[in-house]
Amino acid sequence: MNAQVHGAGRGLYRRLVALVGAAVAAWAVATPAVAQTTGACCMPSGNCVMLTPAACAREGGTFRGLGVGCNTVQCVATPRGACCIVGGGIVRCEFVTEAQCAAAGGTYRGNGVPCSNTVCAPPPPPPPTGACCVTTPAGVGCVVVTEAQCAERGGTYRGNGVACSNTLCPQPVPTGACCIRTNVVGGGVICRVTSAAECEAVGGTFRGVGTNCETPCPNPNPIGACCLSGPAGGTCQVLTEADCASRGGTFRGAGTACGPDACPQPPPPVRTGACCIAANGAVRCEVMTAARCEELGGTYRGNGTACSNTICPQPPPPAPTGACCVRTPAGVECVETTARRCAERGGVFRGVGTSCDGKDACPLPRGACCLPDGLCVEATASRCEEAGGRFRGVGTACDRACDEPRGACCVRGNGAVECVELTERACAAREGVWRGAGTRCGDRACPTPVPTGRCCLPSGECRVMPEALCESLQGVYGGNGTACDAKDACVPVATGACCLPSGRCVVTTRARCEREGGRYAGDGTLCAAVVCAPAPVGACCLPSGRCEVTTARRCEEAGGRFAGVNTTCGEVECRRPACPCDWNRDGVLDNDDLADFVHDYMAGAADFNGDGATDREDLRAFVECFTRGCG
Repeated sequence: MNAQVHGAGRGLYRRLVALVGAAVAAWAVATPAVAQTTGACCMPSGNCVMLTPAACAREGGTFRGLGVGCNTVQCVATPRGACCIVGGGIVRCEFVTEAQCAAAGGTYRGNGVPCSNTVCAPPPPPPPTGACCVTTPAGVGCVVVTEAQCAERGGTYRGNGVACSNTLCPQPVPTGACCIRTNVVGGGVICRVTSAAECEAVGGTFRGVGTNCETPCPNPNPIGACCLSGPAGGTCQVLTEADCASRGGTFRGAGTACGPDACPQPPPPVRTGACCIAANGAVRCEVMTAARCEELGGTYRGNGTACSNTICPQPPPPAPTGACCVRTPAGVECVETTARRCAERGGVFRGVGTSCDGKDACPLPRGACCLPDGLCVEATASRCEEAGGRFRGVGTACDRACDEPRGACCVRGNGAVECVELTERACAAREGVWRGAGTRCGDRACPTPVPTGRCCLPSGECRVMPEALCESLQGVYGGNGTACDAKDACVPVATGACCLPSGRCVVTTRARCEREGGRYAGDGTLCAAVVCAPAPVGACCLPSGRCEVTTARRCEEAGGRFAGVNTTCGEVECRRPACPCDWNRDGVLDNDDLADFVHDYMAGAADFNGDGATDREDLRAFVECFTRGCG
């Protein structure tokens, strides 16, 4: 009998129960003794039947009380629908209420849904499972999953029904760099990543498990281009230096290759001839190449020509010269020229054979000239300008010292190097590097090469890099100019969770955590296992008199006065010191204040004017205060 027949039988049974119940109810009215054991029972269909409490509960009805008649109650029908109940290996369908379905452990299909051949279809069988070999950072593991789940994990499915065992998923063979000698003429070494056994089988040198070919293998016999000479001309072969020498060749260096320019051919024979060169009012003859003659401004007479008394004709004698006084905007200038050239320039010719060496050759106006090195000399305005000096005026004398010479001064500050044109003494006061008198600030006046050094990374690896990059990689910087040395190998540095003052958590070394003012949770700890709270802050009165909300440690580092945790700048009064340039607050304005300010300025912690930044304006304001004094 299928589920639909079962449902029809149950409906016929309930109708019979309803008819019997109605008869019992009528009989109960006439027979009070029976009425005491039965009462009105509201059936799920909405009909009322006189039943005992037990019978009412069996039928899924609601018992309204002993002795209560159906004519005194109003029953409401409870919604019913198909209920799929599994039992005895089959699924049957019953048309019942949702509560009756739940009590029977069935699956309710919904109110009003009738029973049919398809409403209670059996569930599909579960997909087959089997062993799956999955590669993880810890090695190769085995899990029992479906074939699709194994593929999602990138594993290898061993088959349906296969169970995991210790030998089912073999572990991968560890590999590393292997240096193998090749059969190239003169020797050579190549690098491949293999297992130790494979490396040994080919006669290679295994560099260790986990190593790679990024570091080149040492070549015991480096090869390079070798230039050989022969009857047909020069040839090039790639050989070792020893093989090249044994063949009488020229070794061009390890790693060089044979190419068009590897072995230059000998130049063709040089052709020479007579060259006539004019100098100092005469013409001389020399034998040389045409190119050399052209470089010297001479006249080449042809290949194979020789020098003789007639091959280079002498020029006519030069016109006589003498001193010529020419007026210029700066005064009177003396030049040695011919009388004709002097007249063309409107000058006064002093005579043939006269020179400008004498002081009285031309009455030139002179005055004091301050040279770039600070020395004062008497010279004309034009000569002073030519020497890069500063002309004080016609008729002035060197009766007072020149101002100190200025030059480019390289000063370090805020993590960079800036160029300022200062005197040597002013540059020294700022702990700068003076480039010399008269030098000017330009693109290359103050070069700032980034120094590098040895950096031990947390993994124990050693690399040469700038200090800033080393710190960003959580390494330990060995100092500028240091190198990675196999005798002094890096030791892996332990790391752990570090709670920074801001409340952020980072994984770093203990030393860097303490340097940043953080709280180190211990070696091997992770940020997921700790709770970081931001460091308490409060009002801080800085040396400039400005107030800033920060941590007690930051306040102390800036030389300020911390007002307490949770205080605000509106609650405190920060007064500017009576003598702000008394930087060390010892009550005396001296060179110690200047030295301390320069130290803080180079470290970026000298906000003298209180604008929130350490820059040139702070330096200028401090120097003015220090020079003026606080009296």
